[in-house]
Amino acid sequence: MRERKEGMNMTRHAHAIAAVRYPGIRKRLEYRCRCFIIIAIALATFSPRGMAQNIKIVPGMKVKLDGAISVVIQGNFTNGGSFDAGAASTTTFSNSSPASLTGATTFNNLAKSGGGDLTLNSDVTVNGTLALTSGNIILGSNNLTLGTAATVSGAPSAANMVVASGTGEMRK
Repeated sequence: MRERKEGMNMTRHAHAIAAVRYPGIRKRLEYRCRCFIIIAIALATFSPRGMAQNIKIVPGMKVKLDGAISVVIQGNFTNGGSFDAGAASTTTFSNSSPASLTGATTFNNLAKSGGGDLTLNSDVTVNGTLALTSGNIILGSNNLTLGTAATVSGAPSAANMVVASGTGEMRK
């Protein structure tokens, strides 16, 4: 009962923030409080299925994914604050149309699916698994760095790879 009560308090706290600044996400917070509470506070918009359309972490905002949390993003990700992916989280970009990742960010596990290209507008680091399922990751002038224990999964093809189209590099 105590855990439920704490969860309810978290929900009320999130509603207070959502009601003032982001009224459109109030219902989604009730449904996915534990998984999306921090992201919702950081300016996320959600689809009816609970996936984040776009995530924008504003300056001064700190977002931490604690535990084995899976975040699915169908649009753009902007990190203007602080993003801590933790040691067990997976962030999946499942965009079917072009999307961008802006702001230097470190992910634990990063997956690309959905078929649409993901353009890096800043340097990105992956410390766990980089899973390439569907769609290209376009580096441009930015680097994609794999941590010392990082691995890459997926079968590369013309429509499923990391594309170094400028001065950016994939590094290990």
